[in-house]
Amino acid sequence: MWGEAFVVYLRFGPDKGNLPLETAQRLARRWFPLAKVRSVIVDNQLKADIEQQLASRTTLIAGDNHEREFSGYEKGLTWLKRTYGLAPGANIILANDTFLTSYGGEAFLKDFSLPKVQAGLALGGMVGHVDSYPQAVEWEGRSFQKWVRTSLVVTKWQTLEPLLPLTLPYKNASLFLPNGAFFSPEAPLSEPYKEFVETWLFRAASETSPFKETWHSKEPLTAESRGRMQAKARCIFCEQTLSLRAQERQVPLIDPTRLSLEYLRERLPASLLSARKLAESLWSAFQSRGSREA
Repeated sequence: MWGEAFVVYLRFGPDKGNLPLETAQRLARRWFPLAKVRSVIVDNQLKADIEQQLASRTTLIAGDNHEREFSGYEKGLTWLKRTYGLAPGANIILANDTFLTSYGGEAFLKDFSLPKVQAGLALGGMVGHVDSYPQAVEWEGRSFQKWVRTSLVVTKWQTLEPLLPLTLPYKNASLFLPNGAFFSPEAPLSEPYKEFVETWLFRAASETSPFKETWHSKEPLTAESRGRMQAKARCIFCEQTLSLRAQERQVPLIDPTRLSLEYLRERLPASLLSARKLAESLWSAFQSRGSREA
């Protein structure tokens, strides 16, 4: 029933300690209690192309950091596919070393329960925190509004593989200008998308703009910061393009913090909802808290 479970854990050196990795592995055991959990640690700080067995089911390999966590995730997935084959139903957990600090600790994980995650996977979805812009934006002329945060996401290999690659096909010169305005006129994103990304990274929010959110490391755009802002913008595009491709393939983005029993009843096959164990676990998860829409 539970299949195989694999953790692809991305870090940049060991400075954040073992807690994020251990937490990701603990989540994998919570969600797939009958599976053997195997982990690959991709360290983007490592210079040499190494492969080191750290424990019986944990291997450390080097990343290349050319697209930060997204090239690292790709390298980890490639290693898993080469090493274990990755059956279509294999469970894949992507996590990076910031996923705990990004949410202020472990409290948010209470909503990532076994029944909620399993329900999301039964829907063929990608399960993680889902963010959205106040209005739809366009990338390559394709419209989207919401995306799943890739600092922690769980899905099936058969769901994730068709959405690859995680990295961008564009060189920086196709997206950005070396000075003056941030984005190149040829960059494949709409004007509202440009405005939202710039506001997030370095630009003061316009009084008339519907988007006021800012990054925790926001700083003015200068000659010295431009390279950092470009790298972060590329990460935003990588993360959000993944969800855009998912949307185009009818893959639902499932946020456990906003998952309701009503949503599941509308979408899960009747055979699953009528199964006694699943019904009991769903009621146990939802009956004590108010209904929330997904």
